[in-house]
Amino acid sequence: MDSIPRSGKLTSLAGRYAKTLFDLSVESKEVSAIAIQFADFCNFIKSHDNIQSLIFSPALSRQEHAAVFKEICQRLKLSITLTNFIIILADNRRLNFIFSIQEIFQELVNHSEALTLAEVVSAVPLTKPQQEKISQILSTHLSGKLAINYTTNQTQLGGILVRIGNQIIDLTLANQLNHLANAMKGNA
Repeated sequence: MDSIPRSGKLTSLAGRYAKTLFDLSVESKEVSAIAIQFADFCNFIKSHDNIQSLIFSPALSRQEHAAVFKEICQRLKLSITLTNFIIILADNRRLNFIFSIQEIFQELVNHSEALTLAEVVSAVPLTKPQQEKISQILSTHLSGKLAINYTTNQTQLGGILVRIGNQIIDLTLANQLNHLANAMKGNA
């Protein structure tokens, strides 16, 4: 299971905002919904350069900032709790911390749900049967719920790279070739 964010993270500005949103979402019994919506909101921002530039724009007043992001939240149909939170961030000119806040918030959610996050990186997209097999293997070695994010890295020659918290399981072809080369050097 991912550990609760280190106290240093929670005492940072982003950590304090994340903890506040987490507490509000627990109070309103919307933790899962807000976690999904917050991730979607951040992905939306990442995929729109013009919106990212608004975050750092000194040309907009605080009120204009808040109004623009309120409109975005309404179009994305975000919960009132998350919308109000984002408006406060915009009004306080703290949207530049949005990705850090979302990351720490997700860690808090994962910890509260005893959810372990894993990332599996492969050179090509994995088929459903391959994903199911990887999920089955990881589930046997981990306790609690498991969420796996599958991504591709076309620069990877082959094999997979698995990240679970701070652990990395490198089953890539490049890593296996390095081990082989090192073994051959040791025998030469």
